[in-house]
Order: sequence, then structure tokens, then C-alpha cells
Amino acid sequence: MMGERLRILRQRVGLSRADLARLAGVSETAVWRLERGERGGSWELVARLARVLAAEAGRPVGEVLAELVGEEAVQREAAPRRVFLTVREAAYVLGLPLWRVKEAVRRGEMRPRPRPGPRGAVMIPVEEVERYARSLMQEAVHG
Repeated sequence: MMGERLRILRQRVGLSRADLARLAGVSETAVWRLERGERGGSWELVARLARVLAAEAGRPVGEVLAELVGEEAVQREAAPRRVFLTVREAAYVLGLPLWRVKEAVRRGEMRPRPRPGPRGAVMIPVEEVERYARSLMQEAVHG
């Protein structure tokens, strides 16, 4: 269950529920309910929490997202399911302005999935967001 995995990850990095909520910019009640399994988390909420947990643990965001979502989410589907983020969620996870992520998609620096998501939203695979983040880090290091 995602709530249990969230609690374990939070405790592993040494954050209280209140600290995680504050750093992610969400209410402590939202984190508490998600940990207890009382509410399913929106992708935006899960992405915010994953970003904070990844930063605290020094791990890639996609790795933390995969751990939070867990294998049973994939096992429920007939075929393996990939995790996608909207452009807005990708911008938040990367800590970049929305216009910069849109520009990266336009230039082909980040490849969205071929089919649009709900309401025509551009959806970007988490792996692609991670790849783009690594390229930005290399660019910053090597100038």
C-alpha cells in the first residue's frame, strides 16, 4: 500500500509528518490521510512528496516515485504501466519554470508520450524527466 511505503520512506529519511508536509507545501492532514490509506493521492501530491523525499535521501525522483507507487499498481494491469507526469508536474518536480519545460518539449529535449493524456494534456514519462534532469546537471557541471 502506498501509504505504508510513504511512511517508511519518510521515517527512513528522518522527517516528521509535519516536516514533510511543510517542505512539500501540503497540509499535514493530507500526508496523514495518505499514510493511513484514507485517501488516494493525486499525482501532484505524490510528485510533491516524492520530490522532497528524493532530495532528502539523495536519490532520483523517478526512483522514489516508483517505490511509492509500488509493484502492485503495475500488477493490477494486464501489461506493465508507465508513470507519466503532466508538463506542470514535470516543471514542479524539476524545480523549473513552466515555460522552460514547455520549451524543452518543443525543442525535443524532452519527449512526451505520443498520445495526449486526459483533456489533451501533454504527458511526459518519468524516465524522460529523469533523463532531462541528468542532462541539466551535466550541463551545469561541464558548462
